[in-house]
Amino acid sequence: MLTPPEEPSSRTDRVRGGSAKELTRQNVARVLALDTAEHGKATLGDRVARAITGFSGSMTFVWINFLAMAAWVGFNVVVVPPSRSLLARIETPR
Repeated sequence: MLTPPEEPSSRTDRVRGGSAKELTRQNVARVLALDTAEHGKATLGDRVARAITGFSGSMTFVWINFLAMAAWVGFNVVVVPPSRSLLARIETPR
């Protein structure tokens, strides 16, 4: 059974002369500054790779691929005659 978290006491809320909230704010600001500095050093290849991975990990990418595959299958079912398909060639005895 899970127990609810305890309320922070004055001892746990104060860490090294500052509140935990203030230290967290300072740490987040430092991490953001480091991240911004690293993004500024990124090469063209790094920026292109970040853009590609950002798009390919999105639901937009998933839907575009789904629609493209559905169109491809639909085209092959409707337009390509059965005699020209690979499966028909394999199964048809000569």
